[in-house]
Amino acid sequence: MGQVGEGLADFFNFVLLNATLSDWNPVHASVKELCESYPAEVRSRMHLMSYEDYFEEHRAHVEQEFAGFAYQGQEFPL
Repeated sequence: MGQVGEGLADFFNFVLLNATLSDWNPVHASVKELCESYPAEVRSRMHLMSYEDYFEEHRAHVEQEFAGFAYQGQEFPL
């Protein structure tokens, strides 16, 4: 699968995305799939959310590849 989102970063400042930290999920894309599917320019604006309890184990990688994890109470200007 090729990357999607080429040139899209010109149209938004941030993306909130619920992702799975597992290798596979029937509903949410995995962090690995997002890295393979979106260019760094788009990923740098993605704030990931996850309901999984072990997100701290993935924090360093997510912060390296994405804008990081969104946190409770965080505000984004619209």
